[in-house]
Amino acid sequence: MLDEQDRNEAIKRLVKDAVASLRDAKGRMELIREAILRYLRGGYAIGLVPGEVVDFFCVDTPNIVEEAGYADAAGDEVVDLFDELHDEVRRAGNGGN
Repeated sequence: MLDEQDRNEAIKRLVKDAVASLRDAKGRMELIREAILRYLRGGYAIGLVPGEVVDFFCVDTPNIVEEAGYADAAGDEVVDLFDELHDEVRRAGNGGN
């Protein structure tokens, strides 16, 4: 288990990487899907709980979706895909508590 400082640093890296990956993937759904899956798996690997995974991705202000430059319909599409993939990851047993 990570101590608080290491956990915070890991979260910062996870968020930064997710923002960059989503920004680079714009308009290419397969790359967006891969970026979301990397984020989900990485988040659970460092001990985030489901609420934190969701908050960082699309609830907090700013959040990953906003920081990656997605808004309106494009942002909604990314969040819908995130919801679908998050459910799959959790059902597969990779989704924390």
